[in-house]
Amino acid sequence: MRTFGHSLGEILSPESAPDFLDVVEKFGRVGYWRIDLRTELAYFSDEVCRTHGLPPGYRPDSVKECVEWYHPEDRQLVTETVAIAAKDGTPFSYEARLQTVAKEIRWIAVNGEVRKDITGVPETIIGTLTDITAERELNMQLGDALRVAQSAKRLKEMFLANMNHELRTPLNAIIGFSQVIKMMEQQGKASETIGEYAGDIEHAGAQLLSLIEDIFVLAKMEAESDIAMLEPVNINEVLQDVRSLTAANATENNQTVLFTKIQEPFSCVVADQGKLSQVLVYLVSNAIKVSPQNETIEVSARIAENNKIMLRVTDKGPGIAPEQHNKIFDRFERMDPSDRSVENISVGLTIARDMVEAMGGKIGLESVEGEGATFWLSFSLAETCECSLTG
Repeated sequence: MRTFGHSLGEILSPESAPDFLDVVEKFGRVGYWRIDLRTELAYFSDEVCRTHGLPPGYRPDSVKECVEWYHPEDRQLVTETVAIAAKDGTPFSYEARLQTVAKEIRWIAVNGEVRKDITGVPETIIGTLTDITAERELNMQLGDALRVAQSAKRLKEMFLANMNHELRTPLNAIIGFSQVIKMMEQQGKASETIGEYAGDIEHAGAQLLSLIEDIFVLAKMEAESDIAMLEPVNINEVLQDVRSLTAANATENNQTVLFTKIQEPFSCVVADQGKLSQVLVYLVSNAIKVSPQNETIEVSARIAENNKIMLRVTDKGPGIAPEQHNKIFDRFERMDPSDRSVENISVGLTIARDMVEAMGGKIGLESVEGEGATFWLSFSLAETCECSLTG
């Protein structure tokens, strides 16, 4: 019978083995190496040399040099793994960090075995080496992405739990007082307390409406926070827009919003005018919400050090406890609902922070519990200021 091809024995014969390994190395990017334990002479294939950053044909001087190519923290792992394999006579494998000639760190996967002579003395170590740096980096990125996703999921669950509580509180008040009024009317016991109950219902309804508005603000700001069109933006023009957009809300609450503009006529920052205005409107609206009636909310702008413009929105609210400062900008974080000092802090602060950072700015908080709060924004001055405010 006619046969085609070659037997496995012929392919892997001593004469053809080097060529066969060269093909594997070329197309599989798997290097091979060999160390003679009696003479300490070592052989690195071209792929192994490339992984180390060495020129083709490089020959290590000793076993010690081979080990010293590894990261100091991984050398013990390598020596112990090979020592156990030499004692047990079983193949070994490990993943470790390699330091290249250029001091770069590469992850490698090594598989090998220790061969002994007829007396059982370890004679040679042979094995393969594969550069798995790209795979390790990808796995790390996937791991980071998974942790971020899990953190976002956890925060979202916390947000929903808090939101469930906060929605139920005013709803329970609205339903409860409505039922009391209905029962009193049915029993003919309506009195002047009806007006008080109606006031409580109105307050709870307003609280619920404010909360729902916050949710819509969050959704709108998040939808618009991705792309920022950066250009020179005149701060005084932005402050005038914010004044116009918040005036009715302040008047309704018998409050005054005092705007202090920058005296220099051409004070511009690098920002997205629409987004900057939206963030400031949000901060001023929040200040109006948390401040008592007949109070003054201050909005100021000034040129600070390092070519920065600082914008500050100061309210007369209950203030924010120091332990809450680091949490207040966290996504889906809404503080402890039982903490009255942060009861009205809106979920939109996270998106405000994202918007500010997308424009290259910074946002922060200064507050002492019981003494109000100041939210500040910082942006770089623009080199040119083509727009100006007249009148």
